[in-house]
Amino acid sequence: MEGLRDNGVDLLILNHAPPVLYYHVLRDGVRVLSRDLAMTTTREGRAVSRYCDFVPQLAKMEAARSFANRSGS
Repeated sequence: MEGLRDNGVDLLILNHAPPVLYYHVLRDGVRVLSRDLAMTTTREGRAVSRYCDFVPQLAKMEAARSFANRSGS
């Protein structure tokens, strides 16, 4: 951990991660290892595509949550 200068490290294996988690890791995380950059780029492209496909569902879930909060359910 000395090379990272921080002990607060979360290690994730993203092969089967949900789209939202994978997207947030790509957006906010720091890659510390990539053995095959071409394969990593392909996998990340697919992950972003899956996230973009999921965004409408997230909007529907948020709308339902907001409605439930307003109606007191």
